Amino acid sequence: MNSSTHYPDHFVVGINHLQTGIEQFRALTGVNAVIGGVHPHIGTCNALVSIGERSYLEIIAPDPEADPARLDPELSALFRDPLSEMQKLTPYLWVVGSSDLDHTVNLLSRQGIDLSSPAPGSRKKPDGRLVEWRASFVNPPAFAGAPFFIQWLDPSTAPATDSPAGCRLEHYSVTAPGIGMLQKVKQSLALDVELYTAAQPAIEIILNSPRGRISL
Repeated sequence: MNSSTHYPDHFVVGINHLQTGIEQFRALTGVNAVIGGVHPHIGTCNALVSIGERSYLEIIAPDPEADPARLDPELSALFRDPLSEMQKLTPYLWVVGSSDLDHTVNLLSRQGIDLSSPAPGSRKKPDGRLVEWRASFVNPPAFAGAPFFIQWLDPSTAPATDSPAGCRLEHYSVTAPGIGMLQKVKQSLALDVELYTAAQPAIEIILNSPRGRISL
């Protein structure tokens, strides 16, 4: 039987200005996130920090030089649009890594969770190297707190492998008004996420850092 490995790949932490986010993270942890690059079709730029062998944080902010004509409306609405109001680092998306995304899509489909067909994505690092992946999203109507799913074409290029180290993921949790579908994701993919019910969706990340245990 085909099988795939699943793990917390990364957490998207928003801020209204990238340099502000880098400075806030350094003040909290003592670790300096490195510029990752831009997403031309989303209109965002990012900075990255490793939080484990396969996990990382993506600090993301609007790209002031983004070309509006190139933006993908759906991706821009998901990633870029919420950022303008975030004056402090705010986790707002989580991403599940898969070693076989096609299998993941089929596995969750059997649980009644409809994912989009894996679509290619890429960005250039500042040194010119290309990072490529495939991603799937929960098809509308998406449920609150839903992750999206990613497979790196070359795992050795994934940001967790070469982003600044020093922090380690200790714990993460997702809160949503209803967690029935999230429970199916957790159980089907054997994830260690803690789930809580509350009116407002939220993500909490606990890190061990050079400056102690911190919460985002």
